[in-house]
Amino acid sequence: MAGALNLRLGGPHYYFGELVPKPYIGNADAGPADAHAINQTLRLLYTASTLGLIVVIGVRWSILALL
Repeated sequence: MAGALNLRLGGPHYYFGELVPKPYIGNADAGPADAHAINQTLRLLYTASTLGLIVVIGVRWSILALL
């Protein structure tokens, strides 16, 4: 998702007051996520889910047509 939306996610985090180094995910030149990125993420999620559902229904209809 980070690569698809040109975001930079992850990096060092604090757990129980201790800094834990973690790698970044996505483009190193990209900025952090903002409200617009969340809307884009939801749009991409719903689009991918809808297309997946269409494919599954199409495959099922194809199988049932062969029976």
